[in-house]
Amino acid sequence: MIDKTEERRQRKNVNTDEGRQKYRSLNNQLRRATDKAREKWREEQCSELEQYVKRGRMDLMYRRVAELTKQKK
Repeated sequence: MIDKTEERRQRKNVNTDEGRQKYRSLNNQLRRATDKAREKWREEQCSELEQYVKRGRMDLMYRRVAELTKQKK
């Protein structure tokens, strides 16, 4: 993803039709990759919480939920 991000930055300033098409393509690829990574992270967090519930560790589950939902200032 980092390589695609860097390539996208380079293409952003190209003002030709081909440059804009390549930028759009890279932007869409990067968006899809980040969406998949975010979804995978969420699934991992949910499975961790489910494991706490299965083990009866509600204290750990509530603590982890508080960490995940904490508002950043």
